Amino acid sequence: MLKILVLGDRFITCETMIAVLEAVFLDSGEKLEYICYSDNWPVEPLIRNDEVSEFVGDEDEIAALAAGVDFILTHSAPVTLKVLEKASESLKAVAAARGGPVNINSKACTERGIPIFYSAGSKGGAVAEFTVALMLAESRNLGRSHGSMMYEKKWRGDLYVNDKSGNEIGSSVVGLIGLGAIGKLHAPENMDRVG
Repeated sequence: MLKILVLGDRFITCETMIAVLEAVFLDSGEKLEYICYSDNWPVEPLIRNDEVSEFVGDEDEIAALAAGVDFILTHSAPVTLKVLEKASESLKAVAAARGGPVNINSKACTERGIPIFYSAGSKGGAVAEFTVALMLAESRNLGRSHGSMMYEKKWRGDLYVNDKSGNEIGSSVVGLIGLGAIGKLHAPENMDRVG
């Protein structure tokens, strides 16, 4: 039996991660036992300490749950030295359901020979879409006009005068700096979807 500590939150829940694990191990013949912990991200903001960053969750509670587990699967909860020490010799691997394992103490895992798995590039589509949304918002002064209405209670008609109202994205030239994972999603052959 494999004992798995599943550290979910309000964005990627324990139930979601367990469903994925069940599908992955479906034909393995392995019996799985789950221990679940949920933190309050994204309602509670991510924090950092001297060991890991971009995490939410109580390190002591997680360490107590880690005793004797074979695997740890986390999204936003911290996997610190304290958690690894509590899991002890039984821990075979740690996985992060995110693009980078910044909330996992990779140095301590490496020193113990514990591999780390994560989902590099898994949020590329969302980041690319957000980038397009920001380009649209900037081209139409949405941030400035929203801020003026919400905080100053003032209509900014000057933002909608012909030469200030922006251009349609479809008739604009968009420049890309670099063609990494996100830049490739905006390459010219993909921009025709916008306009």
